[in-house]
Amino acid sequence: MKRPADEARDRAAHLAEIRRQIAAGTYETPERLSAAVDALLEDLEDREKSAETGHPF
Repeated sequence: MKRPADEARDRAAHLAEIRRQIAAGTYETPERLSAAVDALLEDLEDREKSAETGHPF
C-alpha cells in the first residue's frame, strides 16, 4: 500500500504530464478521438462519392 505522500507525488507527476501534453497539443481524450474518427469517416465518404461521380471533392 502506498503512503499518502507517495500518492500525492504520483498524482502531481501525472497531472504535470497531462498539462505538458495539453500544452503540446498531443493530449487525447475519448471525445477528441471520436471527433477525429468522425471527420476521417466523413472525408472517406466524400472521396468515395467523388470517385463514383468523377467529380473532385
